[in-house]
Amino acid sequence: MKTLLFTIAYGPLIKDCAAITVPLMQAYAERIGADFKVIDTLSVFPVHQAWQVRGVCGKRASWEKLRMGEFLETYDRAIFIDADAVIREDCPSLFDIVPEDSFAGYNEVPWHPTDIMVDRIKRIADFYGLVPPLHDGTQYLNSGVLVASKIHRDVFKVPKLEYKTPLHEQDYINLQLLYKKIKVFRLPWQYHCLVTDGWGPKEAAPKEQAFIRHYASGLGCGKDLAFIKADLETCVPHSS
Repeated sequence: MKTLLFTIAYGPLIKDCAAITVPLMQAYAERIGADFKVIDTLSVFPVHQAWQVRGVCGKRASWEKLRMGEFLETYDRAIFIDADAVIREDCPSLFDIVPEDSFAGYNEVPWHPTDIMVDRIKRIADFYGLVPPLHDGTQYLNSGVLVASKIHRDVFKVPKLEYKTPLHEQDYINLQLLYKKIKVFRLPWQYHCLVTDGWGPKEAAPKEQAFIRHYASGLGCGKDLAFIKADLETCVPHSS
């Protein structure tokens, strides 16, 4: 079975984080027998070179997650992990955790009122001129860690129009999962622990117990880099 782990390290803002996290990801890929790719150019929604100089491209790079569909034409299974995530060296293979017939991600709904999640899906469905799918607000996956198989290629079909909100590609992937009625495996927090500033999952699990820590504070790459550097010494295997 051909497998892949990939991440996105585009632009100067993520460069310092990636210098720490990418070698850890590459080592993880080698341990689980997966190929490894780093996306450092934009192809899904490219931007004009002048925009890059002015730093306008911003979060547009996150649309590159949709290249999962392209990769799954060659690979049987693939993992995406954001470049601001740290993988502990004893992390089990996500391919062993997630059933092959399921799409996997961490469910954010325990953090937010369900009506907010329903509204997010309604707004993006309206943008694309679609009737909102049935959605009770109990599931909304964070796109920082995703696991998919070849059967999920269509989830990553690139839209003709770019939806421009802070969580554009995340909203789009969740819309696709609902419309296509994809079977979802909800990753336990140990495999996607969001390390944020003052908010987090209701279980309030100690980040030291997590195999994958995602530093998604929303405070910018500089702040997240400080968090990562401060936490690296605790990102070690559990003692037996």
